[in-house]
Amino acid sequence: MVSRSGILAADSVTYLGPSTIHSCLNDHDAPAFTLHLYSPPYTRTHYFDIATGEKHAIDIPLFDGDALFDK
Repeated sequence: MVSRSGILAADSVTYLGPSTIHSCLNDHDAPAFTLHLYSPPYTRTHYFDIATGEKHAIDIPLFDGDALFDK
C-alpha cells in the first residue's frame, strides 16, 4: 500500500517516520544517489521484499570514517 508518492527536486530533503516503508527510483539516464541518515545510529534494521511481501532483518555495519568496525 502506498500512502504517498512524489518527486523530490535535486538537493532536496525529506523526512520519513520510524515505521515507514519506502523505496527510491531514478527513472532518468543521469546518475542519482540517495543518502539515508539515521540518528541515533543503529546496527540492525529490516527490509521489505515487495515480491514476497515478507520483512527480513539485516545487520548494518558501522563506519568510523576510515573503516568498518564491529560495535
